[in-house]
Amino acid sequence: MVNQYQSLYDSFRWLIPTHFNIGQECCHRWANSSVDARRIALFYETQTGFREIWTYERLAATANQLANGLVRMGVRQGDRVALLMGQRPEAVVAHIACYSLGAVVVPFSPSSTTAFLEQRLRDAEARVAIFDSTSGGLLLNKLSRYPTLKQLIGIDVQDDRVLHWRNLMLRQPNTFKAVATRASDPAVLFYDADREPHPYKSDAIATKTSPEQSQTKSAVSQVSPPGIILSHAALLGNLPTFVASHNWFPRGAEIMWSDYAWHRTESLMQALLPTLYFGQSLIVSAESHPSKRVLELIQRYRVTSACMPSETLVSVQLANPSPDSPITQTLHSIVTTGNQLTQEVIDWSKQNLNVTPNETFGSAATGQILGNSHLKWPVRAGSMGKPYPGHQVALLDQTGLPVKPGETGEICLNRFDLNGHPDPALFSGLWRQDGLTEMVFCGDWYRSGLFAHMDEDGYYWSDPSKLQA
Repeated sequence: MVNQYQSLYDSFRWLIPTHFNIGQECCHRWANSSVDARRIALFYETQTGFREIWTYERLAATANQLANGLVRMGVRQGDRVALLMGQRPEAVVAHIACYSLGAVVVPFSPSSTTAFLEQRLRDAEARVAIFDSTSGGLLLNKLSRYPTLKQLIGIDVQDDRVLHWRNLMLRQPNTFKAVATRASDPAVLFYDADREPHPYKSDAIATKTSPEQSQTKSAVSQVSPPGIILSHAALLGNLPTFVASHNWFPRGAEIMWSDYAWHRTESLMQALLPTLYFGQSLIVSAESHPSKRVLELIQRYRVTSACMPSETLVSVQLANPSPDSPITQTLHSIVTTGNQLTQEVIDWSKQNLNVTPNETFGSAATGQILGNSHLKWPVRAGSMGKPYPGHQVALLDQTGLPVKPGETGEICLNRFDLNGHPDPALFSGLWRQDGLTEMVFCGDWYRSGLFAHMDEDGYYWSDPSKLQA
C-alpha cells in the first residue's frame, strides 16, 4: 500500500454552498428522480421478526405528510422538536420532516432518566415531542412540567393527550416543498454531555477573563452542560471522515448497519444521514444486539459497511474466537469509536470479517476528526490515528502553544482549515450560551478537554489520565 495521507490532507478543500438542507439532500432529491425514487432507503426489522422495506419514494412521501402536520400545528423554522424513539422508520421520517421545514431536531434516548429529560426539554423549549411506547411514560408522567410543549405525537401510544401518528398522517398531503435553509442554520440540538468532557470546566489553557466572566464560568460549571448546536452544514463537515473511514464510500451499492442509537452523533452523522446523502441503503433495527444477532444481520442483509462501538466488535470476536471459515465476505468497511482496539481484535477482524477496522475519535462538538483509513494510510494499533482531511487539529499546552512530538497536550480543533475556510463539522455554538461558547475556545482553537501526544509520524495517542472531569 502506498501511503497517500499527506497528499489527501494537503489537497482537500471545503466547498460549502450558501443554502443547504439535510432533508432535501438526504431524501427528496432521490425521491424526485424517477431513476432513484425506488431505491431501497431502509430495511426494517424488529426483534420479533417483522420486516419491511422503505424506498426513497415512500420515505419522502411520509416525511412530507409529517412536515405538513407539523406546520399545521404551528411549528416554524427554528422551533425545536424533540424525538424519543429507538431505531425505527418513523424516527428517520421525523428527522427528514424536521430538517425539511427548518425545525431543529432535539434527539433523546428512549432510556433517558426523567430528570435528564425534564431539564433538557425545558431548556430547549421544545414545541412538539414525537415518541413511541418505549418512552411514553417519561413524558406523560410529568407533562405539566413542560410549559412550551404544545403537542405530543405518539406511536403505539393510547392516551387522550396524545395525537396518534397514524391519525395525523391520514389527514396530510404527501407533497411538501423543503425550506431553503442556509447551510449555517441550526439543524440539531444535542444534549450529549453525560458522556463527554466539559471543556468549560477545564483550566488547561489559560485565558484572560473578567471577574464577571469568572463568576459565570464558576456558576455554569455547577449545572448541567448546555446543548450543542449543529448546523445543516455539519453533515457536509462529517462527510470526509465518513468517506475515508468507510474506505471511500460508496464503492457501489452499499448496505449500512450501525449499532448506535440515533440520538448519538456517531450514528446520526457517521451512519444514518451520510448513507442517505449518498442514496444508499440502511438497516433499521433494535439498537442493542447480542453478538450472535450482529453476525446474523450482517450475513442476512449482506452488509457492506458497519459502524459500531469498539465494545461491540470485541464482543463479536470473543463469541467467535476461531471460526472454521471466514464469517462474511461482503463487508467493505467497519468503523469503530470508543476505546482503542488491540492488535488481536484487528487481526481477528481481518481474518474472519475480511476487513481491517478503521477507528475514529471525536465528540458531538467536533464530529469524528481523528482516525484511520487503512486503504489510504497505515493503521497503528493503539493509536487514535491522524486528523482527517478538512480538519486542522493540534495539541496545545496551557498557554495555547503547540507541544513538541511526544509531549502531552490538549486536542484542539481550529475554526478554519489549512486554507482559511471555516470547518463546517465544528459546532455552531452552545445553546443560548454565547459568552460560554467563546470560553471553550483559545483564539480560533476549540478546546476538547481530551489529552494526547503525537509521535514523529503524526499519529495521535490518547492520554486518559489527563482527561478533565
